[in-house]
Amino acid sequence: MEHPAEGQRLLKTFRLLPAQLWANRAGSTTEVIGFEESAPLLAGVAPWRLSVASLEFPAEFSVLPGLERTFTPVGGRVRLSVEGRLHTVGDGEQLRFAGEDEVEITDLDRPCAAVNLMSRRVPGLPRVEARTLGAGRPTPSPGPVVWVNLETEMGTFDLLEGPLGTGRALGLFGPA
Repeated sequence: MEHPAEGQRLLKTFRLLPAQLWANRAGSTTEVIGFEESAPLLAGVAPWRLSVASLEFPAEFSVLPGLERTFTPVGGRVRLSVEGRLHTVGDGEQLRFAGEDEVEITDLDRPCAAVNLMSRRVPGLPRVEARTLGAGRPTPSPGPVVWVNLETEMGTFDLLEGPLGTGRALGLFGPA
Protein backbone atom coordinates (compact mmCIF):
# COMPACT_ATOMS: atom_id res chain seq x y z
CA MET A 1 0.00 0.00 0.00
CA GLU A 2 1.73 3.16 -1.16
CA HIS A 3 -0.64 5.74 0.31
CA PRO A 4 -3.19 4.95 3.03
CA ALA A 5 -6.64 6.49 2.64
CA GLU A 6 -7.49 9.68 4.49
CA GLY A 7 -7.55 9.13 8.25
CA GLN A 8 -5.63 5.84 8.02
CA ARG A 9 -2.11 5.28 9.30
CA LEU A 10 0.17 2.55 7.98
CA LEU A 11 1.79 0.78 10.95
CA LYS A 12 3.66 -2.03 9.15
CA THR A 13 4.36 -2.81 5.49
CA PHE A 14 4.14 -6.59 5.18
CA ARG A 15 6.37 -6.98 2.11
CA LEU A 16 9.27 -5.42 4.06
CA LEU A 17 9.08 -7.94 6.93
CA PRO A 18 11.32 -11.07 6.97
CA ALA A 19 9.80 -14.55 6.67
CA GLN A 20 10.98 -17.48 8.83
CA LEU A 21 10.97 -20.97 7.30
CA TRP A 22 9.24 -23.60 9.45
CA ALA A 23 11.38 -26.37 10.94
CA ASN A 24 9.40 -28.94 8.90
CA ARG A 25 9.94 -26.90 5.69
CA ALA A 26 6.21 -27.08 4.87
CA GLY A 27 5.76 -23.28 4.92
CA SER A 28 6.97 -20.02 6.40
CA THR A 29 5.73 -17.39 8.84
CA THR A 30 6.14 -13.62 8.87
CA GLU A 31 5.63 -11.89 12.20
CA VAL A 32 3.67 -8.66 11.83
CA ILE A 33 3.39 -7.76 15.54
CA GLY A 34 5.21 -9.49 18.39
CA PHE A 35 4.00 -9.94 21.96
CA GLU A 36 6.08 -6.99 23.23
CA GLU A 37 4.95 -4.67 20.41
CA SER A 38 1.25 -5.37 20.96
CA ALA A 39 0.78 -3.57 24.30
CA PRO A 40 0.62 0.04 23.00
CA LEU A 41 -1.77 -0.91 20.17
CA LEU A 42 -4.55 -2.41 22.28
CA ALA A 43 -4.62 -1.48 25.96
CA GLY A 44 -6.28 -3.69 28.54
CA VAL A 45 -5.84 -7.02 26.76
CA ALA A 46 -3.43 -9.90 27.22
CA PRO A 47 -0.24 -9.71 25.12
CA TRP A 48 -0.80 -10.91 21.57
CA ARG A 49 1.14 -11.79 18.43
CA LEU A 50 0.00 -11.48 14.81
CA SER A 51 1.70 -13.37 11.99
CA VAL A 52 0.99 -14.50 8.45
CA ALA A 53 1.84 -18.04 7.37
CA SER A 54 2.41 -19.24 3.84
CA LEU A 55 0.64 -22.61 3.51
CA GLU A 56 1.93 -24.89 0.77
CA PHE A 57 1.36 -28.47 2.00
CA PRO A 58 -0.40 -30.41 4.76
CA ALA A 59 1.62 -30.04 7.97
CA GLU A 60 1.44 -30.19 11.76
CA PHE A 61 1.23 -27.00 13.84
CA SER A 62 3.66 -26.35 16.65
CA VAL A 63 2.23 -26.91 20.13
CA LEU A 64 2.26 -23.58 21.99
CA PRO A 65 1.17 -23.98 25.64
CA GLY A 66 -0.41 -20.97 27.36
CA LEU A 67 -1.76 -19.40 24.16
CA GLU A 68 -5.16 -19.06 22.54
CA ARG A 69 -5.01 -19.11 18.73
CA THR A 70 -7.26 -17.73 15.98
CA PHE A 71 -6.55 -19.07 12.47
CA THR A 72 -7.88 -17.21 9.39
CA PRO A 73 -7.06 -18.60 5.91
CA VAL A 74 -6.79 -16.04 3.11
CA GLY A 75 -7.02 -17.04 -0.54
CA GLY A 76 -8.07 -20.65 -0.01
CA ARG A 77 -9.96 -23.20 2.04
CA VAL A 78 -8.06 -25.24 4.63
CA ARG A 79 -9.04 -28.48 6.35
CA LEU A 80 -7.67 -28.81 9.88
CA SER A 81 -7.67 -31.61 12.39
CA VAL A 82 -7.86 -30.17 15.93
CA GLU A 83 -7.53 -32.85 18.59
CA GLY A 84 -8.80 -35.37 16.01
CA ARG A 85 -11.90 -33.34 14.97
CA LEU A 86 -11.96 -32.19 11.34
CA HIS A 87 -12.82 -28.55 10.51
CA THR A 88 -13.08 -26.93 7.08
CA VAL A 89 -12.15 -23.25 7.36
CA GLY A 90 -13.02 -21.10 4.34
CA ASP A 91 -11.33 -17.99 2.99
CA GLY A 92 -11.66 -15.25 5.64
CA GLU A 93 -13.31 -17.49 8.25
CA GLN A 94 -11.88 -17.92 11.75
CA LEU A 95 -11.20 -21.05 13.78
CA ARG A 96 -10.17 -20.70 17.42
CA PHE A 97 -8.28 -23.35 19.38
CA ALA A 98 -5.89 -23.70 22.31
CA GLY A 99 -2.14 -23.62 21.81
CA GLU A 100 -1.90 -26.98 23.60
CA ASP A 101 -4.15 -28.67 21.01
CA GLU A 102 -2.68 -31.06 18.47
CA VAL A 103 -3.46 -29.35 15.15
CA GLU A 104 -2.66 -30.47 11.64
CA ILE A 105 -3.48 -29.16 8.18
CA THR A 106 -4.87 -32.25 6.46
CA ASP A 107 -5.77 -30.63 3.13
CA LEU A 108 -5.61 -27.33 1.21
CA ASP A 109 -7.74 -26.58 -1.84
CA ARG A 110 -4.73 -24.56 -3.09
CA PRO A 111 -1.62 -22.93 -1.58
CA CYS A 112 -2.75 -19.91 0.42
CA ALA A 113 -1.91 -17.74 3.41
CA ALA A 114 -3.26 -17.71 6.95
CA VAL A 115 -3.38 -14.85 9.44
CA ASN A 116 -2.60 -16.22 12.89
CA LEU A 117 -3.53 -14.32 16.04
CA MET A 118 -2.08 -15.71 19.27
CA SER A 119 -3.00 -14.34 22.67
CA ARG A 120 -1.36 -15.24 25.97
CA ARG A 121 -3.63 -16.46 28.75
CA VAL A 122 -3.39 -13.91 31.56
CA PRO A 123 -5.86 -14.20 34.49
CA GLY A 124 -8.12 -11.15 34.64
CA LEU A 125 -7.24 -9.84 31.17
CA PRO A 126 -9.45 -10.33 28.12
CA ARG A 127 -7.83 -11.33 24.86
CA VAL A 128 -7.84 -9.47 21.59
CA GLU A 129 -10.50 -10.62 19.12
CA ALA A 130 -10.18 -10.93 15.33
CA ARG A 131 -13.09 -10.62 12.88
CA THR A 132 -13.19 -10.47 9.08
CA LEU A 133 -14.74 -7.18 7.95
CA GLY A 134 -15.85 -5.68 4.66
CA ALA A 135 -17.08 -7.54 1.57
CA GLY A 136 -20.72 -7.09 2.65
CA ARG A 137 -20.13 -7.72 6.37
CA PRO A 138 -21.28 -4.98 8.77
CA THR A 139 -18.56 -3.15 10.70
CA PRO A 140 -19.22 -3.31 14.43
CA SER A 141 -19.24 -0.16 16.52
CA PRO A 142 -16.90 0.73 18.00
CA GLY A 143 -14.74 -0.35 15.10
CA PRO A 144 -11.44 -2.19 15.28
CA VAL A 145 -8.42 -0.49 16.79
CA VAL A 146 -6.06 -1.89 14.15
CA TRP A 147 -6.68 -4.01 11.09
CA VAL A 148 -4.88 -6.17 8.55
CA ASN A 149 -5.56 -5.49 4.88
CA LEU A 150 -6.73 -8.58 2.95
CA GLU A 151 -7.00 -6.91 -0.48
CA THR A 152 -4.31 -7.86 -2.99
CA GLU A 153 -4.23 -4.53 -4.81
CA MET A 154 -3.65 -2.52 -1.61
CA GLY A 155 -0.65 -4.16 0.08
CA THR A 156 -1.93 -7.49 1.34
CA PHE A 157 -1.34 -8.02 5.09
CA ASP A 158 -0.22 -4.44 5.76
CA LEU A 159 -1.18 -3.39 9.31
CA LEU A 160 -3.16 -0.14 9.59
CA GLU A 161 -5.15 1.91 12.05
CA GLY A 162 -7.96 4.34 11.41
CA PRO A 163 -11.18 3.99 9.43
CA LEU A 164 -11.69 0.87 7.33
CA GLY A 165 -11.55 1.13 3.58
CA THR A 166 -14.05 -0.48 1.23
CA GLY A 167 -12.21 -3.79 0.87
CA ARG A 168 -11.86 -6.83 3.08
CA ALA A 169 -9.85 -6.68 6.30
CA LEU A 170 -9.23 -8.59 9.51
CA GLY A 171 -10.13 -6.26 12.39
CA LEU A 172 -8.50 -6.58 15.80
CA PHE A 173 -10.72 -5.57 18.71
CA GLY A 174 -10.04 -4.92 22.38
CA PRO A 175 -12.63 -5.09 25.16
CA ALA A 176 -15.81 -3.12 24.52
